Amino acid sequence: MYKPVYREGDRLVASEDPISREFKQNIKQVFEYENVPYKEDSTGAILIPQDIWSDRDTVWNYTTKANDPDWLKTHIPSN
Repeated sequence: MYKPVYREGDRLVASEDPISREFKQNIKQVFEYENVPYKEDSTGAILIPQDIWSDRDTVWNYTTKANDPDWLKTHIPSN
């Protein structure tokens, strides 16, 4: 299950806070642009492959993009 990953000092930490509706739309846009396979379960949780989730640097990068309005405006998925 996807959780936002943030930098705390020199560590990357997964957030336990609920994801807002706006952030959920943003991270789905990032995943679509980056061709990351994902799906939502019946509770609305976003599921991504374990090999992607285990790469915290990559997940942190996706989280950072989802929080960057300029990136979101200039990176629209082509589907």
